[in-house]
Amino acid sequence: MIKLDQYIPLHLCIFLSLGIILGYHFPVSFPYIFLSVIILFLSLLWLWKKGKKYLFQGVSYILIAAMGIGVIGLQLPKNQSKHFVHFNQPNLPKIIQIESVLKSNPYQERYFGTVIQMGAKPTQGKIAVLVQRDSNTIPLKMGQLILVHSSFSPLLPPKNPHTFDYARYLRNQGIYSQISLKHIEIFHLLDYPKSLKIKAGLWRTQIQNALQKYPFGKDEFSIINALVLGDKQFISKDVQGNYAAAGSVHILAVSGLHIGIIFMILSWLLKPLQSLKHGKLIVGMVIVTLLWIYALITGMSGSVVRSVTMFSFITVGMLVNHQKSSILYALFSSYLLLLLIYPLYIFDVGFQLSYLAVLGIVLIQPKLNEIFPKIKVKLVKNIWQLITVSLAATLVTLPMSLYYFHQFPGLFILSNVVIVPAMGLILGMGLLVVFLANLNILPKILVYIYDFILYLMNQFMAWIAHQETFLFKEIPFTLTDTWVSYLVLIMGLNWITQRKKHLFFTFLASLILLQTVFIYEKWQMKNSSELIVFHRSKATLIGIKNAEKWQVLHTSDSLLLDKNSFLNNYKTALHLEEPSILKMQQNILKVDEKSILVIDSIGVYQNLKIKPQYILLTQSSKINLERLIQLYQPKKVIADGSNYPYLIQKWKQTCERFQIPFHHTGTHGALIIN
Repeated sequence: MIKLDQYIPLHLCIFLSLGIILGYHFPVSFPYIFLSVIILFLSLLWLWKKGKKYLFQGVSYILIAAMGIGVIGLQLPKNQSKHFVHFNQPNLPKIIQIESVLKSNPYQERYFGTVIQMGAKPTQGKIAVLVQRDSNTIPLKMGQLILVHSSFSPLLPPKNPHTFDYARYLRNQGIYSQISLKHIEIFHLLDYPKSLKIKAGLWRTQIQNALQKYPFGKDEFSIINALVLGDKQFISKDVQGNYAAAGSVHILAVSGLHIGIIFMILSWLLKPLQSLKHGKLIVGMVIVTLLWIYALITGMSGSVVRSVTMFSFITVGMLVNHQKSSILYALFSSYLLLLLIYPLYIFDVGFQLSYLAVLGIVLIQPKLNEIFPKIKVKLVKNIWQLITVSLAATLVTLPMSLYYFHQFPGLFILSNVVIVPAMGLILGMGLLVVFLANLNILPKILVYIYDFILYLMNQFMAWIAHQETFLFKEIPFTLTDTWVSYLVLIMGLNWITQRKKHLFFTFLASLILLQTVFIYEKWQMKNSSELIVFHRSKATLIGIKNAEKWQVLHTSDSLLLDKNSFLNNYKTALHLEEPSILKMQQNILKVDEKSILVIDSIGVYQNLKIKPQYILLTQSSKINLERLIQLYQPKKVIADGSNYPYLIQKWKQTCERFQIPFHHTGTHGALIIN
């Protein structure tokens, strides 16, 4: 059994990751990092020559961390001389090439593009392109060139706390700006020489067009695109929600499971070639080549690239050595290579979960499998192996999943035991269907059979998802909880594998630490109070929290029927109970020693018994703000999303004249008073 605390490849991965994270949050000038790497490398050569083993190892770790800081620095726009941010000027003509077509919403068509020219200067850098939808909007295509004059705008943080930060998500993909357009502002240009990735994407579009000629159901067609072609833009929210609730959402993204199945299919098909001279080498080269061709066709998404890279290393490792250690070396080697090439992968949730899942399967599944080592019935043995694989992967990814998604599907074993064995047939048939459809020779009988199989899979997932008793939602789990949970997992794994007395006590200490963190967070929550002015368009929404209880005050009865996701996110993050939802009936609100005056459309604020420190303007109130400020001299004036824009601008100018801070929730997000 490999001792993880002495496993050098794991240590290198950890220090590279630490360097990337440090370099991302605390950017360092690239020349300094480059000089540091040179000095550390020369120091390593000297230490190697002098035979100083432990110093050599320590400096090696510092060097790999410095390399992490350096590679993430290269991804920052300020260190890219041709990045468009260095040439950005208002109304300057810009040429953008569309690289990815994203899932649209009722209001916008969404794309990722590359800014290839600004004015007369060639540039680089990715950007989010948002096109307003109307009856005349023509969807853009991958590889298309557009000329625009509109200015770029920065990515804005979420308006309410503890909600999904889409701006951060884009930054983690190297996108720091966006451009919002109307269709009349777009000039279509002649095609530009297309990259290999774009050509592969256009081929995928041709395959999708060929599939649309056949009578697949809408949801079944979306599943084919996700399973085989790696395109999830056609999947409805209901279908995706069902797979997530069933604990099988990973099936909808081409990832390690899909690449692993394709790897096994190719290995089986090419097995006769192994009898030739250098047969293993030929088979390995063919498998790796075909996997990368498939990665190109599916759009070279992050999940596909990391999975194909991992299996490329595994292919090479298995040609050399069939031991488990070779799979671990392949795992860590691919991890290092991917992060050195594109360090932003480390912030990708799928990247994190897929590597953790494989690590759990390799290290923990054999131990779980030994619980019943003498199972003789083959079917029972295979089912038990599937269960242990699912348990091992879930155990290692659970803390991260709780942190990101705050839910746990209790029937994940049932869904995986049924679906995973069938994935070989489903994916194999899908590849055959896509191949025949592209040649325009797909038999109708095969269409109906495959459509029915996908229909059954969707219905099964829907049934699992509707067993709400087994779906645990809104589980509060912080980043601190996540790190301490992994400490417990590592200590427990060390104790189980080595069975030493002192390791048991370290495992016990980590459990006590986790319990202490939970108790402290609960205590902290019980001893805090706050008032929050949420941002909501055309309405006023105020939350008042006292310990575990809180209430939501609103001005619109429609809110009673409107399930606001940001309220649920707030409740989950702060370990709160269900709120009391009340219609606002008073204009003075208090939290601790602080008071807030709410001015609505009526504008009544005379004869107050207390002097409010904050003033909240709502419902486009027709008031004399100058007189109000002179009367109460508030610390801050707040305007929420229920006001007209022209009034917000007028109030802001008034506050600037009186040097009173002004906070608009539509610009600065929700305001928390505690």
